Amino acid sequence: MLTDTLLLIAPNHFTANPDTLATNFYQNKVTGDIDTQKLAKQEFDLLVKELHKFGIKTIVLPAKKEPITPDALFPNNWISFHSNSDKKAVLYPMCGQNRRLERRNDAIEEAQKLGFQIDEIIDLTNFENQNSFLEGTGSLILDRENKIAYACLSQRTDKNLIDLFCKKMNYESIVFTSEQETNEGWKLIYHTNVMMSVGEKIAVVCLESIRSEAERNNLVKKLEETRKQILDISLEQKHHFAGNMLQVKNTKSETFWVMSEAAHKILSKSQLDILQNESKIISSPIPTIEKYGGGSVRCMLCEVF
Repeated sequence: MLTDTLLLIAPNHFTANPDTLATNFYQNKVTGDIDTQKLAKQEFDLLVKELHKFGIKTIVLPAKKEPITPDALFPNNWISFHSNSDKKAVLYPMCGQNRRLERRNDAIEEAQKLGFQIDEIIDLTNFENQNSFLEGTGSLILDRENKIAYACLSQRTDKNLIDLFCKKMNYESIVFTSEQETNEGWKLIYHTNVMMSVGEKIAVVCLESIRSEAERNNLVKKLEETRKQILDISLEQKHHFAGNMLQVKNTKSETFWVMSEAAHKILSKSQLDILQNESKIISSPIPTIEKYGGGSVRCMLCEVF
């Protein structure tokens, strides 16, 4: 189940967010005289242009001048839309203090103006008061057709909140632990969408990052049961955001895998062939956003249903 409409929010004071550096090992501190906001805006505009070129509809909201929200261009973490059948939107509890300021009512209002019906808003944001977090489709990889939520546990992805989401949305959960090597040893990967993406026929996943054989086998079993071809990526490819992609469609129902230029370059020819046998590929360079934001193209795209 793919969308043809994406919500994107222009960057606002973009830089390495100090509120998220501790849990995102893909982020880098800004050193030297670099205009990260200017570069991020250029990369953002180019991505939107590429989406439009291939007939994918967008809701592009301008950046707010205040409050300062360095990660505003990653809206998929604080909201998800489910109006195709459930007619719901979900608001999520965010770990970073300044990320909670990203939430804005006009995102829902603009979707409704385009005819998306939203009868209920499920608001989970009060769990921030309990230091429990679930960061949207960063935390949850949703197989919307089969009603399965894949999630790797971390400080930003709480097991109890996964269960609550699944209860309210009638989803089944597949939960596991995914890790990456750092200078301080193996650490939890902050978001599931860094190491996994599920499309109509293909699941891109870094199985090597799931160190528990039982959890790895359970994930593979569910993907095979739902007839997904598994495209296994390496830890190195994951580190270049090869897992951070999204399958979408355009107004002609042509399908596309959207990813960053870095992700595209790190994939092998055989891996690209697997993806291109199903869909065309849209790739766009976002090196500044990846280096200092610690997220890639998929994080910038909020699916609207």
